[in-house]
Amino acid sequence: MTGFKNTPRQAWVMLLLRLVLGGVFLSSGYAKLAHLDLFYQSAQGYNILTPALTQLYAGALPWLEMLAGLFLLLGLYTRYAAMLTGSLLLSFLIAIGWVLLNGQAADCGCFLGGSQPAPVTWDLWLRDLLMFAGAAAAAFIKPNPWSLDGVLRNKPGYQKASLILVALYLLGVAGIAFSSKIPEKPPAPPVMLPPLLEGTVAPEFTLSDLDGHLVSLKDFRNRKMVLLEFFATWCPHCQHSVPMLKTLHKVYPDQLRVLAINAGDTPDAPPTSIAFRQYYQISYPILEHPPKPLLDAYQVSGFPTIYLVDRSGKIVWNHVGVLDSLAVEQVEQRLSK
Repeated sequence: MTGFKNTPRQAWVMLLLRLVLGGVFLSSGYAKLAHLDLFYQSAQGYNILTPALTQLYAGALPWLEMLAGLFLLLGLYTRYAAMLTGSLLLSFLIAIGWVLLNGQAADCGCFLGGSQPAPVTWDLWLRDLLMFAGAAAAAFIKPNPWSLDGVLRNKPGYQKASLILVALYLLGVAGIAFSSKIPEKPPAPPVMLPPLLEGTVAPEFTLSDLDGHLVSLKDFRNRKMVLLEFFATWCPHCQHSVPMLKTLHKVYPDQLRVLAINAGDTPDAPPTSIAFRQYYQISYPILEHPPKPLLDAYQVSGFPTIYLVDRSGKIVWNHVGVLDSLAVEQVEQRLSK
C-alpha cells in the first residue's frame, strides 16, 4: 500500500483526522476505565455476546481505545492506529445496528461519567459511521512531517523498539481482559406475573435507603402519592426511565414522592446502587435489599415494574417497562385528579 501523494492539503486533513479521532478515542477509553463497573453494565445491556466474550471485549476495549487514540495524536504508527480505530468503530456500528434493528434499549457506554445516559440511537450510529469514514481515510494518507512517523521513520532501531513496546502493551491488555470480572446478571424469573390491579391496597414495607434512613410506604399516607419503581441497575429499560423519574420528582415535589427499589442485586454480588445514583445524578430515594416476599407481594417479575399509590394507600396505576412520555402523561393525569 503506497498511499496517496502527500500534498499540503492532505497533510492538513491528516492532522485534523488524527487530532479529532485521537482525542475522541483517548477520552472515551479513559472514561470507561474511570467507570469500569458502569461500562460492564452497558456492555452487558447489548445482549449480543456471551457473558465470557462480553467480559473479554469490555475488559480490553478501553485499553485499545487509549492505545489507538494516543498513537493517532502522536502520529506514531498512524496507519495501523487508524486501522485499529476503524476496526473498533466497525464493531460499534454492528452492535448499535443490532440493538436498533431488534427494537432493544441500551446505554451506548461511550462517554461515562456525564449527567445523562447516552441511549443508543440512529444519530449515534451515523456519528460512528462518519468517524469510521475518517479512520478509513487516515489509513490511506501518507504520514507527514507533523507526526512521529515522519520524524522517526528513518531512525535506526525505531521500528524494532516501538514494536516491542506495542507487543508488551497488547499482552498486558490481554491479561487485564482475561482477569477482569464482569458483574453477573441475575437470571430472569421463569414466569412473568401481571402487576397488581388498580384498586388493590399496596403492600406495606420498610426499607433502608442509601444513606441508612428507614423509609416506609405508610410515611406518605394522607400526604403524598407515591410512584414506586422496582428496578435493576443493569436493566436498559430502567436506565432509560431515570430521566422521566427525575422530571416527575422535580416537577411535583408537593404531590408526589418517587421511591426506587433496587431489586436486581444478588446477595453475593457487590452493591451497585451507589454508583448508579452517582452516574445518573439521582436525587430521589433509592431503597435496597427488598426481601423476596415483598417482591412476590408486588408480583415483580420484570424490570422496571412501576406502581402509583394514592394517598389512601391504594394502587391507582401500574406499568411494566420503560417509563416513556406516554406513561408520564398517564401519571400526570392521575396527579391532577
